[in-house]
Amino acid sequence: MGSRAWRSAALLPALLSAASAAEPASGPARAGQALALYRSAKQLFDAGEYRAAIASFEASQLRAPHRNNFYYIGEAHRRLGELRLAHHYYSRFAARAPAPRRAELRARLKRLRWSRPCVLEIETTPGGAAIRIDRASRGNTGGAGPLKLTLAGGSHRLVAALPGRPPVVRTLQAEFGERIKLHLSLAPGRGAQPAPAPRQGRAGAGPFLQAGLGLSLTRGRGLDGSAAPGLSGEGGYTLRQGRWGLSLLAGLDYAPGAARTHFVDLFAGLGAQLHLGRRIWLELLGCFGAALLLGADRDSAFFSGASAVDGPFSTFVFRPGLGLHFAVWRGLHLGLRCLLALAPRHPDYTAEVANVVRAQLQLVGGWRW
Repeated sequence: MGSRAWRSAALLPALLSAASAAEPASGPARAGQALALYRSAKQLFDAGEYRAAIASFEASQLRAPHRNNFYYIGEAHRRLGELRLAHHYYSRFAARAPAPRRAELRARLKRLRWSRPCVLEIETTPGGAAIRIDRASRGNTGGAGPLKLTLAGGSHRLVAALPGRPPVVRTLQAEFGERIKLHLSLAPGRGAQPAPAPRQGRAGAGPFLQAGLGLSLTRGRGLDGSAAPGLSGEGGYTLRQGRWGLSLLAGLDYAPGAARTHFVDLFAGLGAQLHLGRRIWLELLGCFGAALLLGADRDSAFFSGASAVDGPFSTFVFRPGLGLHFAVWRGLHLGLRCLLALAPRHPDYTAEVANVVRAQLQLVGGWRW
């Protein structure tokens, strides 16, 4: 660790040289005792005996005060993981430093104070309160235990809201990586405006179902472009953190083809959401699966006459997509999206037919719990 670890704590790398530049000095007898204790403490510190070093530096400080004792006591506490105590002694060192250096030292001390994330454990009476931190929904209380959240170091505004009761607001200081335990009581208030419940389908985690209806255009080498209605349906589960969301989904897509053929895709994949506001979000999809071609026989233009395969034919399909969705009412949402279904040539297709692409423009509607 050494001075490099101290630099990683975002304080001056020159402090070590400053600490060794001047040793404690005072009146004759006490100065000699202080100097002996200081040197002993420095040896213990260099050997990693931080508890013993702290005691010796404190004894040296009692006999002949000097700011370097505060620096080494703070550094010993930091290496022991006691960041609050380290900050206290570093602050005493900074207060005695030359005036031109104090502003820089205080700025670095602030970064040390907020350098580690904290764990917040929150409970409310009654349970079921919606928790928002810095305007982002972070879940609801009332589970088997306290709601546990991770906070970045710094100052945060917390709001606990329950319908029919005034919201409770707290300002939290997430410092030194310490655990924060909080219990809030939401008392009923006369004439209080009901706190708005979190909008379904916007925050937290939950399942969803949705369907799309639109126009499907099939193109490929050896195929004439044909436009026809297309239909899709899927379901899955969404995770939400702040403005970002991630969905796991699976579903199927249907589009008619030429000569009484039918394309059916079975797919699964991921969707990433970026929430642009309270009621609107963008979604990027990436799915993989099987593309089935139904209704074509080996005499069809799709297949070689030498093929002896009958029935549905399948190949691999990749389905990227981009959509824009709007929350309408409770868990109901509507949207517009563009999709592509990309399928390479199947071994049973004729050589003239390859790289089938279906482009789809769909209106989407669904429900998120």
